[in-house]
Amino acid sequence: ASLADRLEAAEQRIEALEIDAARAWDTAEAWREDTMRLIEELEAVGQPVGLTQEGQFVPCADALQGRA
Repeated sequence: ASLADRLEAAEQRIEALEIDAARAWDTAEAWREDTMRLIEELEAVGQPVGLTQEGQFVPCADALQGRA
């Protein structure tokens, strides 16, 4: 393949990766918004929760103490 062909292929790959990155960012933002909305809804009905770095919901310690 000529240098021009390789350059064109690289530019197309860059464009595809930029599209993928934008899609991933949008998905992550939607997930964050959904998560925050769920936390607010749970807290509104007296179920305070936290979120681990791995993305798991966990009951807050204060909520557990109130149920003991």
